[in-house]
Parts: sequence; C-alpha cells; structure tokens
Amino acid sequence: MRPAPPVANDYCVVQSEAEIPEVAGLHFQLLRTSCDTLAKDISISLLVSSNGTDKGDVIFKYWPYSVNSVPEIVALPGNRILITITYVESIYYQAFQWDGISIDYDIGTVLHPRKLAVHENESRIGESTLRKTELLQSVGVGR
Repeated sequence: MRPAPPVANDYCVVQSEAEIPEVAGLHFQLLRTSCDTLAKDISISLLVSSNGTDKGDVIFKYWPYSVNSVPEIVALPGNRILITITYVESIYYQAFQWDGISIDYDIGTVLHPRKLAVHENESRIGESTLRKTELLQSVGVGR
C-alpha cells in the first residue's frame, strides 16, 4: 500500500529537501521528515504529481545516507522514468508504476536492507532491480 504524503505534527517536522527539475511533464517534490519520539527517525519521501499544484503521491521513501541523498530522475523512452541514487541507509517503499508510467530504479548501495520493505505488488525490494546501464542499453542508449 502506498504511504501517505508526510505531514508535520507535534513530534515530526517536514521540510523541503531539494529542488528537482520537472521531468517528462511530471512535477517532483523531495520532502525530509524528522521525528523525535523514542528515537530519531528520518526519512525522505519522493512525491510526484502531473500538475505541480497538488501534494502528489509518494513513489519512493527511504532513510537517507549522509552522502548524496538526492536522487536523479531521467525520462526513458516508452513512458518510463529512472530514479538513480548512490547510497541509502534503508528503503521503506518503492512504487514501480504511477499513473501509467513505469518506474525503474538504480540504487547503488542499500546499507541496511529491510526485509519488510515492499512495493505496490507486495514483492520484496531488490528481486528484479536492473542497473542503470542495463536499462539505458535496453532502450538503445549507450550502445
């Protein structure tokens, strides 16, 4: 099940993490949620919308690594996008489809894989991850 967009409350602060340029007519928003409860909990949510005026839907949620926690997003042929990030501590959620668009991922290192992290199909993350070069070659780029 897709997580809800983050909302600030008495224990959690939500702030814009980075500006991400529009890709293939889609608006992306990166939000950092920092919660102080029994332990410090930090997550980054990548939201997408088609018009940029609404909050959007969460398509990727992860625990950031201190180095380069901002993903790169590029459009691929065939109504697909590629989300690339070098390091994450852990992944909470990945969507592989959104509004008729296929979403591929190139995640360099997941430092602490979570066995319970699932995507829309309820499959375990990492079972069918393709590397960025394989994806680009599959659509004829870089040959």
